[in-house]
Amino acid sequence: MSNILRPNLYGIGTTSTPEWTVSSGMVAKVTDASGDQTIVVAQGGKLDLDGAIGGNLIVLQGLATTQVSVFRSGTEVRFKLLSTGETFLSLPATSTLQNLRFTDGDKSLQIVSGAPKFGGNAISTETTGPQLVSAGVVESELQLVFNEEINGGNLPLASAFQIALNGVALASTEYSIVSGEGDTVRISLPASAATASSVSVSYSDPTTANDARALQDINGNDVASFGLSAAVRYPADTRAPVLLGAATNADGSRVALEFNEVIPAGALA
Repeated sequence: MSNILRPNLYGIGTTSTPEWTVSSGMVAKVTDASGDQTIVVAQGGKLDLDGAIGGNLIVLQGLATTQVSVFRSGTEVRFKLLSTGETFLSLPATSTLQNLRFTDGDKSLQIVSGAPKFGGNAISTETTGPQLVSAGVVESELQLVFNEEINGGNLPLASAFQIALNGVALASTEYSIVSGEGDTVRISLPASAATASSVSVSYSDPTTANDARALQDINGNDVASFGLSAAVRYPADTRAPVLLGAATNADGSRVALEFNEVIPAGALA
């Protein structure tokens, strides 16, 4: 099942990307950019640059350095909007050199003595936990979307959630956590959830410390407890992804395909 809570987003994966633009509302992942490439990220676009060779120029339209924060998160360096806390740019913490162009000037991201630096300043490890962005129900599945990646390897017990259908609380044995992939946690609900007029959810963080099992990011920063949140109902996704366009690199050896929604990595042949 695709992430129906983000139906307007799609991705691109290539092994050597040409000069191109990440449009507003688009989420793109570029693997092994060959270096000396220019990637323009329009305001509202998001870019995950994975395993890239140094020397790329990333142009961030409509953003000044005063509007963003930067942290190290595991093996990545992440840039977030101060206004929303959402990650709009992720780069490898091992990048030898990446050049970032903001509206108020250029700054470099580079590794100095094994530590990443941005504009010559050391980057600290992130200490803020993920925040809930939205909650939605697709048929009998509850999808919780956060503003950053959730660690899917140590998800909490079902009893950490309190879920109600039509105002009646469910026992924790009536639902189960299916997965935590990327920024989304999926919870399987009883079949009756498909026709319930209302679905609500709350979450209790086990402790304020770094718990063995909890909603948290890959740095161990916990999601704070949140109160009852009404979930929006979405129709089942029965539509296949639609190809929006294609582009090749300079020598024609690589092709980038654009779709109207995210294509899961496991679905690639």
